[in-house]
Amino acid sequence: MLKQKDNQTATPLPDAQVEKEKRQTRGKAKILLAQFHEPIPEKTQPVSTAQAIRLDLIAREAYLRAEQRGFQGGSPLLDWLEAEAEVDRVLDMD
Repeated sequence: MLKQKDNQTATPLPDAQVEKEKRQTRGKAKILLAQFHEPIPEKTQPVSTAQAIRLDLIAREAYLRAEQRGFQGGSPLLDWLEAEAEVDRVLDMD
């Protein structure tokens, strides 16, 4: 690993410090994984083609909503829920 010093050429860090930073990074990664890891169910239900298409349409619509506001503000969850309602409304029209 290299460390930059005030607009000078990067100098190598001592091996002990590199190893310490690697251990700290691994530790942080393990903590994050433990917090957000959800076990995969043993038996998952296959997604039908119709379900896959519906989810793809919702994802695209949610993305377009975020894009229209320049990806500023808003909520990805709200974008998804509004897109889901819109897609379901359009699909029910058939």
